[in-house]
Amino acid sequence: MVHLILGGRRSGKTAFAEQCARNSAPRGTLPLYVATAEPFDDEMSARIDAHQKSRGDRWRTAEVPIDVDIFISDLSDDDSVVIDCLTVWLTNLIVHDIDTHASIDRLCDALKQSHARLFIVSNETSLGICPSEPMSRDFLDSVGLLHQNIASFANRVDLVVAGLPLSLKTSS
Repeated sequence: MVHLILGGRRSGKTAFAEQCARNSAPRGTLPLYVATAEPFDDEMSARIDAHQKSRGDRWRTAEVPIDVDIFISDLSDDDSVVIDCLTVWLTNLIVHDIDTHASIDRLCDALKQSHARLFIVSNETSLGICPSEPMSRDFLDSVGLLHQNIASFANRVDLVVAGLPLSLKTSS
């Protein structure tokens, strides 16, 4: 089951994903939080610390900044997983000069093959102006294509605005 959860910065998308994952976790198991952020600077380090403290011991956590596809392939049917977030993951690929298109293809293949309950968080970035820098435009194009690809096979897609989820797609 793949549930794509999109939203802007501080929209409430992660809280919504966490709630969905907790509600879907089999009785007696802890949901799994897959964090993609790398502490590139002090501000990101503080964000990571705050996220870790807010989850506490109610979650299992894995830090997977690059090889999310490989990690997904090892999940079990009983796993209820939040992957937070794909735009940060895509940024990591760019920073480490990794082929984004091939990585996106591998991620989508892994998502399609997984039997875990996957709640995938990503920033909706296409609602603003078109940036003047080529790298920023390429990033936004990649994010948009990534979202479209995942949405095409996801069981559910929601857009979260002001903490409120808006259902874009629901299928059985």
